[in-house]
Amino acid sequence: MKNVIVVTFALSILVALAPGLGSLKASYVAETDIRALQEDLADSHHTPLCVLVRRTGSKFEKRIAELWYDSSRPDTRDFASWRLAALNVTKVKHLPGYLLVNSEAPKSPFLRCFLGPTLQHDLMPTQLKPKQWLQWLNQLASQYRHQVQGSVEMIETSARQHRFTLVVFPTSHQHHQLEQAVFKLVGALFKETTIKVVVIHPTSVNLREIREEYHVTSVPSVLLIEKDRTSERKVSLYSIHDVTVNKFETDLRARLVPAHQFNMTDFQADVLTVKTSERYRPYLIGFYAHWEKDTAVFLTFLRLAAEEFLSMGASLRFGLVDAARNPSVISQFMSPGCLQHLPFLALFQRVDGTSSVNQTELLLLRPSPFTVYSALLEAGLTLTNMEHQPIRYQPYGHNTQVCLAREGPTGDTCAANSSVWLYPPDFLSTFLNYPDTVSAADRGEDQAGVGIPVVLGADWDTTQSHSNSDSQWIITVRVMVFIQEPCRSCEQNLPVFQQVYQQLHANGKTQRMPQATV
Repeated sequence: MKNVIVVTFALSILVALAPGLGSLKASYVAETDIRALQEDLADSHHTPLCVLVRRTGSKFEKRIAELWYDSSRPDTRDFASWRLAALNVTKVKHLPGYLLVNSEAPKSPFLRCFLGPTLQHDLMPTQLKPKQWLQWLNQLASQYRHQVQGSVEMIETSARQHRFTLVVFPTSHQHHQLEQAVFKLVGALFKETTIKVVVIHPTSVNLREIREEYHVTSVPSVLLIEKDRTSERKVSLYSIHDVTVNKFETDLRARLVPAHQFNMTDFQADVLTVKTSERYRPYLIGFYAHWEKDTAVFLTFLRLAAEEFLSMGASLRFGLVDAARNPSVISQFMSPGCLQHLPFLALFQRVDGTSSVNQTELLLLRPSPFTVYSALLEAGLTLTNMEHQPIRYQPYGHNTQVCLAREGPTGDTCAANSSVWLYPPDFLSTFLNYPDTVSAADRGEDQAGVGIPVVLGADWDTTQSHSNSDSQWIITVRVMVFIQEPCRSCEQNLPVFQQVYQQLHANGKTQRMPQATV
């Protein structure tokens, strides 16, 4: 609120020096710089920011200033306390993206109001008549008033429409820090998941009603409402002591994993008990704690593995145990010393012919689908579907050994010292039937050197001939990445391959570095 007082004071001086704003020729709104705008934008959840993007003074700017600074008008009080700043685009070399119009610098003055860093509304003088400008601002003020006040109905509507709803209860002196921490975390984690953040300010008239409805006993705090895949709702409340970067982030990442969160009671009843009424399905359970630095990576990979195998219809069940909340699960049911290996996986499967459950620890910090599948095979578990049919996970194609006719010293036989390549049958037929001459556009090459070149049948011999030593001191190496369609793992790892190729390609301009080819 200190910044608001200073700005209001400065604007009051402006009005006092220029009654009616008629004596100001060049500009009517105090000008600011990019850094100050960025700071005000970060705080626009609490106090909206309107930026007049201009080139020179105009009638539009004069009218906006009159609406803002004329305290005698009762129809402007809803937005008169908002921050109003101006930026002259002729004095800025690079206009920030949040002030661009359709990715370009504006050609005429306009007003852009922010009701939060990501909620922006534009008042274009060419689209509305002057008598409509005040109406537009009052409508925006009404929308902000609804946003600030919040209500139980608003929260319930969001909870029905989004998988996650975060209700933030900041204090008057900590609102900026808490809001920014939550929005930053949400932006980093929930790129593929719908989530809504609702901020209930201390000045909200519905604050007491909302706190009573959701049993919020203290502020600052964060309420998390989750609608899982069965449409059931889970409500969790985090006090200020829980809203730390590691703890809150870890809990959100764990909720993205399609796995059941076990506690002491249901762990023993569901995981360690063989029921005679139903077939025991093995469990793969991840044990984690927010204080371990590898937990974020562990949960990210475990999410991919769980989604992959569940989409294949595997009968394997997934679970999670938060060691911070349920330390007794590890101390009582797991082998001594497990806490030293957090995070880790544990496989629970029934011992044949008995009613006991055997556990196998899998120390995988990056439990990707392929590494998990390999570890399960080593542990003696064969994945099956619900019909008891075995599932073979082959993200890189079938293990069918094919020796191409062109291999070998003479090109017509398979020599003992030649490379033996493994191709799936569908990829092999496509590989051999490509035409001998293909243009760079047909290959999918990026002429700027960004895309990954595709090796076709006609290029294979040329590619191999360049993978040799052309000097006593320099060796040229080509990195070959084999992919197929459809392949979910290939699609997920393609950005990594592209980054590797771009880096090698950039280094290759000055050094004889390897080139990457798909």
